Amino acid sequence: MSEWGPRLEVARWEFRRFVKPKQLAFSLVITLAMGFLGYGFSKLAARSEGRVRTVAVIGGEALGLTSHDTVGNVALVPAAATALDSLRAALTEREIAGILRLQGTDGAELIVRRDPSWRGTLEGHLAAARQRVQLARAGLAPERLAAMLAPVRVTVSYQAGSDSRGTRVAAFLAVGLILYGVFSAMAYMLVSVTAEKQLRVTEQVVAAITPQTWIDGKILGIGAVSLVNVLLFLLAAALWVGGRAIATSSPFSLGTAHPAALAWIAVFATLGFAFWLTAFGAVAATIDDPNTSTRGPLMFVPAMFSVAGFMIVPNPDSVFAQVVGLVPLTSAAVMPARVALTDVPLWELLLSAALLLGSTLLARRAAGKIFAVAMLLYGKEPTWREMRRWVRET
Repeated sequence: MSEWGPRLEVARWEFRRFVKPKQLAFSLVITLAMGFLGYGFSKLAARSEGRVRTVAVIGGEALGLTSHDTVGNVALVPAAATALDSLRAALTEREIAGILRLQGTDGAELIVRRDPSWRGTLEGHLAAARQRVQLARAGLAPERLAAMLAPVRVTVSYQAGSDSRGTRVAAFLAVGLILYGVFSAMAYMLVSVTAEKQLRVTEQVVAAITPQTWIDGKILGIGAVSLVNVLLFLLAAALWVGGRAIATSSPFSLGTAHPAALAWIAVFATLGFAFWLTAFGAVAATIDDPNTSTRGPLMFVPAMFSVAGFMIVPNPDSVFAQVVGLVPLTSAAVMPARVALTDVPLWELLLSAALLLGSTLLARRAAGKIFAVAMLLYGKEPTWREMRRWVRET
């Protein structure tokens, strides 16, 4: 009988073990509720920040602040210097938010009860007022100064007739989804492998199927579970964005994307996910108890290498970007970014994909060999030297 039958049976078991339709629906509802709840809280916070603060201004004549003026959420009210004591009392009683004492055109003292969140707004308004005074003294109209300092307006047009913003969004979204999928898959793999070791059922399973078939089935099944989680996350995000767009009457657009670039991004996302999940399958088999194991931090290794995808953004055509785009540990994050940001030669794409695929196949063989011995080892986690010897000798 072909080994694909047992592989698919193991994959089906792992998938049904973790994927429960009712729980997925409940998770989707909870995710959407939390998203809209967070959006509501952010709106309430923004509304509270919009409350107008009254600031009494003493000596406003120096900058032309001689009348009531509201800038953002700050209301400037002229006051006499002789009213300083009464203003301090009003500040203590929280009737005003602050007292601004101008000292000519080059300095000012702000008296407040605590550090003001609106300080930047006030300083910007004072800087603009000082600029107007200085321009008036120099006999230069503000419009002429603005014309002198205006930058050259450059309009960007694309040869293909469409921009690549959608491609860039897809590339970095793919990297994020890879990490999300890998982390969730690692957690499921760890639970699956360690639970079976602790239940002492590994001998019976190994007697029925080969360790390679077993780990292959686990990789396929848990990969499918993780894919369901990723699709559920995308569905929740799409519903949230669509609901927000309808509520605010503001259409949402990711821009256009090149189909060929999207295809390559999907290829590297799939291969990168398979590579890291396969590599961690071997590590999970060596963990006897996840609560006491020192190998838990290995789950964060994919995130460390994925940082390279963001490091090459300033210069995607550098030698560093080309090298890390070929290395299997980093190519799944770097190549989508390079495809989105620059023109990557076809031979680099093919070579990088081939190296990543070859590394995944090698990781699968290594995982099978380590899995064959480690799943029967209880009470002790093998050392890295022992694992290397198993790969060489098995």
